[in-house]
Amino acid sequence: MYECLASMFVYLPPLLGVLFLLFRHYDQKEDFWQFCIIIAIMFVVEIFYDMPLWLLFVLFVVLRYIVIAWLTHFNVKYIIHIAQVILTYIGLYVALVCISIITHATLDLNPIVLVYYCLFEIILVSIYEYTI
Repeated sequence: MYECLASMFVYLPPLLGVLFLLFRHYDQKEDFWQFCIIIAIMFVVEIFYDMPLWLLFVLFVVLRYIVIAWLTHFNVKYIIHIAQVILTYIGLYVALVCISIITHATLDLNPIVLVYYCLFEIILVSIYEYTI
């Protein structure tokens, strides 16, 4: 339902940061079926936004097992969720730029829109974290 609203109202973000938080949460719980549902949602988002398949999965695995694992050593648990959202959008932008350079395609993605999406999701994640 949210994807339908996001297609009608372009100011709604795709919630990739929230999807990464869910990916990380269900990966830690080691619940296979819920993790499969998150992966299926990632594929739907990739198809809906015309992204290359497996891009989000590879990005989320790299962020989860390399970047976030490295960040947890610094004891920044109060801002780790905000950092995850920011790193998700930075990683997505870098990956899409690299793919556009390799394929010689034009990238119709404005970085200012990604900053807006990132700020919108940071507010959502902050509200979620303070209500727990």
